[in-house]
Amino acid sequence: TEQELKDALAQVKADGGHVAFYINTRLCNAGFADEADFMEKSVVRKRDGTPYIEHYGAGVPFGSLCINVAPWRQRLVDTVNYLTHEIGADGMYLDQLAMAGSLKCYNPAHDHGEDRTAWNQGYEKLLDSLRADYDPEGMALIYEGCNDIYGPGASGQLITTLGGPLIGRFPEMYKY
Repeated sequence: TEQELKDALAQVKADGGHVAFYINTRLCNAGFADEADFMEKSVVRKRDGTPYIEHYGAGVPFGSLCINVAPWRQRLVDTVNYLTHEIGADGMYLDQLAMAGSLKCYNPAHDHGEDRTAWNQGYEKLLDSLRADYDPEGMALIYEGCNDIYGPGASGQLITTLGGPLIGRFPEMYKY
């Protein structure tokens, strides 16, 4: 139950430990019927209007969501606030925030309007919103990737080598 999770986190912290949760800041599983409407409104659109879909695992399709859609950013902020303020985590790992490449979105209804290069600004808005609710030492905020734009707003950056030409190497950690 939710209370059991809160109690377990409280016990870990009482024992001197820390708990961080993982959240993907980019993707929505295209197979989740209850998320279809949200994904339709938030997905990055290619020049021809089709959704930008990525595949992971055994070919599972994921819509890449546009960070310049305010409800998507707010959902991320609300989730982080819930896991930290309500459940008791003291850290968050924001997957794909700076590891995956930025995308040009051609949906004029999104908050970027005609500025299809506003990807970085959307993530800066997300980080600003997250930091607004915490003391500087209040939450460990780590994200995947290494990026000079976002680095000062986080506790650390992690580059993984689970795929690509550097498989088997050790992850690298960066901190400003």
